[in-house]
Amino acid sequence: MNRLRKYVEQSLDGRELRVAYAMTLTALPEARPRSKWQEVVPFSAADEVLAEPGLKTLFKAAIERGFAIVPRSDA
Repeated sequence: MNRLRKYVEQSLDGRELRVAYAMTLTALPEARPRSKWQEVVPFSAADEVLAEPGLKTLFKAAIERGFAIVPRSDA
């Protein structure tokens, strides 16, 4: 089934480094050294957009490009 999925880039010590949305794991860029992408299950794009309407633009980009990484808000 083709659908948008949510992934978290997680370091070996369990810290969450980045959040990304993609159609498939293979569409994501390579994870940072000593980390890996983990799919967030369960995930509902509709529920997330209702909670955070600004994600709609990010989801659109992910569908068009194959993936989108959430920009850091603490930068």
